[in-house]
Amino acid sequence: MTSRRDNPSDPVAFVFEATEVGWIDFRIPSLTSRLIQATHLGDPFPDLLQWLESILDGAESARWAIGEEGQMTQLVFLRAAHAGIDHMEDRLLLLSTSFREDELASRPVEAMNLIRDVYGAFRAFAEGPVYSPDDWEWDEEKDDCYDGHRLRDLRSRKIEAALRRGPEPEQLELRVGWSWRRRP
Repeated sequence: MTSRRDNPSDPVAFVFEATEVGWIDFRIPSLTSRLIQATHLGDPFPDLLQWLESILDGAESARWAIGEEGQMTQLVFLRAAHAGIDHMEDRLLLLSTSFREDELASRPVEAMNLIRDVYGAFRAFAEGPVYSPDDWEWDEEKDDCYDGHRLRDLRSRKIEAALRRGPEPEQLELRVGWSWRRRP
């Protein structure tokens, strides 16, 4: 298992690289050098938003599965309190299984930073020039279309509201051990 020594507040980069004939390629450089290839068969992106919302809601653990036709990659968020270890940070795990090899990697994360980084990368991809709707989305008027969701329309009001609000007062702790609250 690869365990990263990153600072939990370091960004979690999701790098979307291409949309091509029913596939969306992306990387998570802080966890793996491997290209992750999401397929429109079992479109994983609605589940991505549910995964992030579960983390936002305070779930002790949450899992996002990406089927890659012959390989399965899972991202697992594990809250430190759930693990029962006081000195451990929240973790993001990558579990990947295939007929060739298995991979397990881990790094510390802060929940709100993870949500901000992943959701921001997803929205930037869905609204940017790299995303090709013709190679992913269902279109009733076309015979040769894919059955992925319209990613430009796939949003989470809950996540967007939380990101606009910023961290909750109890999450605004300085590392020296005391905290402060915003004035009303």
